Amino acid sequence: MMRPFLAVLLVALLCACSTAPTPDELGRVMIVDARGVPLQNGVLTPDLEHPPVVSHVYDDDELKDRASDAHGVFHIDMDDCIWESDECYHFRIHLAGYDDAAMVVSRDLFPPMLKVVMQAKTVDTAPQSAH
Repeated sequence: MMRPFLAVLLVALLCACSTAPTPDELGRVMIVDARGVPLQNGVLTPDLEHPPVVSHVYDDDELKDRASDAHGVFHIDMDDCIWESDECYHFRIHLAGYDDAAMVVSRDLFPPMLKVVMQAKTVDTAPQSAH
């Protein structure tokens, strides 16, 4: 009596684990700190394959659209980060108090949710030597 129940439970668990992500969940980027806590207000920008002579300056609305939410997730179209030459996403993430993260990820290997661990900037506290 217990074996059929366990078999049904196992099948249900496997089906739940293999549920395909929705289109809205594909190609998302999430940022977290070293402890895994989501980080809000990081800004994701493309590293352009052919940068313009004059860099694009983002206005406040564009920065807000490119910012991570309270769960550390960016809700932007990643297509502007793809390079035609290698079919990879090239992008940078900036967040005050953290080192910038530069990423290159293959389009074919991009997971449904890419978790990026941001490294906190360190303050050099070594004593200065007198010369």
